[in-house]
Amino acid sequence: MRSSLRSLAVGLTGLLSAGAMAQYPYTWIVQGQVSNCYPGQTVNVQTTQGTLPAINWNIAVDSSNCTFTVTIPTTDQLPHVQWTTLCGGTIVTYDDSTFFNALMDTMVTSMGLFCGAQINDCMGILNGQNVPGTACDDGNPLSMNDAWNGACVCQGYIPPCNACFTIQPQNTPWTVEFSNCTGGVAPFNYQWTFSDGSASTQTAPTWTIAVPGTYIACLTITDANACVSTNCDTLYVDSAGTVTGFPSYYDCLGVYNGPTVPGTPCQIPGTILQGFWSTNCTCDSSSVIYYDCYGWANGPNLPGTACSDTINGVPYLGVWSANCLCTTNGLTDCLGIVNGPNMPGTPCNDGDTLTVQDMWTPNCGCSGVTANWYDCLGIFNGFNVPGTPCDDQDPATINDMWDASCNCVGGVLTPCEANFWVLQAVTFDSLNQTTTPIPYELWIWNLSSGGSGTYTTFWNFGDGSSSTAQFPTHTYSGNGPYLLCLTIDDGAGCTSTYCDSVSIDGNGLYTGMLGGGSDRQNGFTVSIRAPQTTGLTEQSVADGIATWPNPVADELNIALTNALSGTADVTVLDLNGRVVMADRRMLANGRNQLLLQTNTLAPGLYTVRIGNADRSVSQRFVKVN
Repeated sequence: MRSSLRSLAVGLTGLLSAGAMAQYPYTWIVQGQVSNCYPGQTVNVQTTQGTLPAINWNIAVDSSNCTFTVTIPTTDQLPHVQWTTLCGGTIVTYDDSTFFNALMDTMVTSMGLFCGAQINDCMGILNGQNVPGTACDDGNPLSMNDAWNGACVCQGYIPPCNACFTIQPQNTPWTVEFSNCTGGVAPFNYQWTFSDGSASTQTAPTWTIAVPGTYIACLTITDANACVSTNCDTLYVDSAGTVTGFPSYYDCLGVYNGPTVPGTPCQIPGTILQGFWSTNCTCDSSSVIYYDCYGWANGPNLPGTACSDTINGVPYLGVWSANCLCTTNGLTDCLGIVNGPNMPGTPCNDGDTLTVQDMWTPNCGCSGVTANWYDCLGIFNGFNVPGTPCDDQDPATINDMWDASCNCVGGVLTPCEANFWVLQAVTFDSLNQTTTPIPYELWIWNLSSGGSGTYTTFWNFGDGSSSTAQFPTHTYSGNGPYLLCLTIDDGAGCTSTYCDSVSIDGNGLYTGMLGGGSDRQNGFTVSIRAPQTTGLTEQSVADGIATWPNPVADELNIALTNALSGTADVTVLDLNGRVVMADRRMLANGRNQLLLQTNTLAPGLYTVRIGNADRSVSQRFVKVN
């Protein structure tokens, strides 16, 4: 802030009324400027810390030059003032003060408010209220808690469906009556199936049983959103026709034998966030965790909020996108173009033929540097300097770089080598923690190494069938033995083939690779499948998933095309189906790329699963040292 001091003799007091000067011995004149102002913008001026007289003024900003002037009368030798304005979708505040004495009764100062660039809201209104996170209407009467997301799409929450029923107290021997507590979006389609072969499509049917025994009743529902859910229960009928063995309770919503028991999900009132029912049946949000664009748990850096980054080493202000990139979307560039390419740090032309590498500066000035070197190709002030990429024209090398002597040098590839491991396919019941082998079905792990690390694969299963999958699953029709062969091509001139014999016993169980040694005789992996007892139908959360490098040492890259936006659980399971790593990531609708730190994992075979209880996608990978 620049200041100038004047006495009464200067004549500046002529700017003020005689009455004002008689009442207030000090006058503070502030000449202000707001960067990147907009039509209709105002600056609020408010005295603080007991400064008298108390003022609270809104001063109009001249949009032609972004300036304003205000005269503040005060009786305080040390007055304090707070300046506030709305810009860029945020409140900008600046606290200021000055000092008077008997010889300095008038103070003239200048101040500035850095507004940054202005932001259009999701309706295209400059500094409008429809920003990500605020309420909207997606036009779908079946959704709730509609809100603008980080990509400015109005999106509501569609509650999941759940098949629910209870068995009523018995009135007639051999007869079972049901009540329906199904949740979801009405209307519903009901399909009842009973273990004696009978069925019903009624909302709450009556089931007549003929003989004593143990029976199972199942309800499958389809709601208005095409959500499908199944629930089953077991009951016992004795020789007198008395039905027993069913639970009797009221859930957290007061529903008899209802599904909303402690530990199940609930929606936090007034939000679209999910909590969990506590032991005293309150919707507890303390366990709700989300991660912002910096990876901070419950942090403030969400899509749609302001961020800062650099372009070519020059700082700029941006907005977090839906996939957590700090973008300049909605910002005005150095030529006044909204979403234009001429941002600070990008190339420009300063009009000086003696300079090179002209760049826009943080204050949108175009300047370059004087040329003073020749690069490795002899170009004056060129970009081919030591440490930058080049091409040594040798297909057998990778990561070619200019060295300190301006030699283009690449790293030498190790020879590629085909290798694999065969395991028995199993299903894993996450509810009961049990595994069940799948007869005649084998999982085959690609353990190839060397070369470029990127392989084209061809599998010959020895029974007349083949595959080009990275990690194939194959079902044999007999016991074998079969000659299983893998051929790889790394695309850099290296090919390799590995073969071994596999055999299956009379129960359809894998007995080992005959030529691979004793270490190839053991081991199995898991296939995560939704347990039937939960009644949940697992759906894919992504259209595709890819992982690299595989095998991996320290960092596993995961690319997937996501069908939904929001948080997703990232879980790594070992061969026994145990969770060895868990995280939660923010996924955008569309293309996503994640980085998973695997340096703490022991060498072995793992499955990475991304999604939630209802929707998931999984991929296998190999961890090496």
